[in-house]
Amino acid sequence: MSTDHVNEWPRTDLLPMAFTTAEFVRGAMAAWIGFIAFATCGYALVLQAFVVVAAVFYLPWSVGALIVGAPAAYLLGWSLRRIRPMIVHVLAFGALGAGIGLVATALFLLVRGDGDGGALYYLVNVALSAVCVPLGWYWTARRALRPRVGAIDHDAVAEDAAVARGAAGAPGAAAGDGH
Repeated sequence: MSTDHVNEWPRTDLLPMAFTTAEFVRGAMAAWIGFIAFATCGYALVLQAFVVVAAVFYLPWSVGALIVGAPAAYLLGWSLRRIRPMIVHVLAFGALGAGIGLVATALFLLVRGDGDGGALYYLVNVALSAVCVPLGWYWTARRALRPRVGAIDHDAVAEDAAVARGAAGAPGAAAGDGH
C-alpha cells in the first residue's frame, strides 16, 4: 500500500488555499455537527423543548441542507483557492451559510404548512448557518494550513544539493588536498 497520499500538499504559491477532498469533507462535517449542536442546544434553551425533539426536527433537514449545500460549498472553495486572506473566505462562507439556512427554512415552513413561528425559525436558522458554515471552514483551514511536521521541503533540498555541488567543485574543497 502506498503512503504517497500522506505527503499530498495541494497548496502552491499560485493556489495558496487549495484543498483536498478529505479536507473539504472534514470542513463540511464540522459545519454540520456544529449546526446540529448549536441548534439543538439553542432551541432547547429558548423553547424549553427537549433536546431529543429539537434533534429529531433538525437532523433530517440539516442532512438535506448538507447534501444540497455541499456542492455549492465545494465550488465556492474551489473558486477562492487563489485568494489568501482568510477574511474573504470567512465572509463568503458566511454568506453561503446564510443562503443555505434561508432556503432550508423556507422549505421547512412550506412543508410544515403554516407560518406560526416563521420569523423565529428564520432568525435562528439563518444566523446559525451563517456562523457554523464559516466556523467549519475556519477550523478545517487552520488545521490544514499548519506547517507539516516531517514534510520534505523539496526547494530546500534542491538548494542544499546545489550548494554542496558548488562547494565540492571549489578550489581546495577536495578531500586530502592539504588545505
